[in-house]
Amino acid sequence: MNQVGPVLAASQMSLDKESETDPYRRSIECAQNIFSARFGEPRSTFLAGAITTECMGAPPDLDAFGRRTITTLERRYQLSGIQFGAFAVQGQKFWVMLTTGAEQQHPEQTETIEYLATVLPKGLVYWYAHSLSGRAQIDFERTHLRLANGVETELIPTGALDAKQAPAQDIARLGTGSTSGSLVPYDTKASRHLDIGAGLSYDVPPDLHIFNTEKWEESLTENAASHAPPVHPCYARRLVASPEDNSKQIIVTTYAQKCLAFSSKPDNLKFVIANDTMNLAKKYNLRNAEYGFYKAGTHSFAVMRTAASLKERAWEADRYLAVVLTPISNGFVEFFLMGRTQPALDAMMATTLKLDDGAETVLVPAGTFAGSQ
Repeated sequence: MNQVGPVLAASQMSLDKESETDPYRRSIECAQNIFSARFGEPRSTFLAGAITTECMGAPPDLDAFGRRTITTLERRYQLSGIQFGAFAVQGQKFWVMLTTGAEQQHPEQTETIEYLATVLPKGLVYWYAHSLSGRAQIDFERTHLRLANGVETELIPTGALDAKQAPAQDIARLGTGSTSGSLVPYDTKASRHLDIGAGLSYDVPPDLHIFNTEKWEESLTENAASHAPPVHPCYARRLVASPEDNSKQIIVTTYAQKCLAFSSKPDNLKFVIANDTMNLAKKYNLRNAEYGFYKAGTHSFAVMRTAASLKERAWEADRYLAVVLTPISNGFVEFFLMGRTQPALDAMMATTLKLDDGAETVLVPAGTFAGSQ
């Protein structure tokens, strides 16, 4: 396959009135098929298309494209085994999805469905195949792609789906969503020693990259603190860090006492961790939540851990979350931990927090959840 070529000008597109104010509907109206073909035996389908910035009135949102793709497919197919991936070639970021679909009207017939999408200066381009044979799937994945900017790649390189990441995580990390479209930068000059205050400090593990917190905040389409008490005018994001594959993450946030409706005293930890859980439950389906409390040095800690899935992204596999809270003189410190797998979360819970008396504790000591309610 050669470079993607011509699409219709915005003036030639037909948009209904609802689409003018609804980005979701508008993206559907603005989608243009550039090339389609049927191949192999039994017949499989291949299609390439584009959603232009000119038609949308703003750069297309790759995250929204991923959600729309799933929603559209689910109207026709019963999907199973959905996998996501992301890869980059010469700085060009690509999003990949693979799933198996059985038609609602003909459940005896299954297809392998694959999507590839990327954002270019003039809009979003996508390729997909509905393959009815293993041979057709391989032919699609190994098709050679050459973009006008000189990037060349197989449509879906070997290993592109190994990470099985969900679209939203890829977008938050790669910065190709509805914001600036540039990579959310790592802060290469940031100290790996975080002085939190109140005698607490945290050394960022060497396998984690530290994000520029301001740019990270700007990259989000929703309040990144939605898992925490709604006091964002008075919070400070102290640390956001994850490895290159985004398999785990830590976010450290401090909340100022003057903005809280409760006192930052150890006696209030049960209330605060319960409040945090209720806020998490607005965004996630929580399963098997456990609570624990412990003391280390002069500090008291409350912990909650749970398996969770995003309510708005039912296609995602479970992620594993933990929240660690401790009061300080002028508020609270929150450690929000995430792992794509339970072992990844366990690794984050085992990282070390230094205390004011020179002692150390892991964020979640062994036995914390014994007898939890």
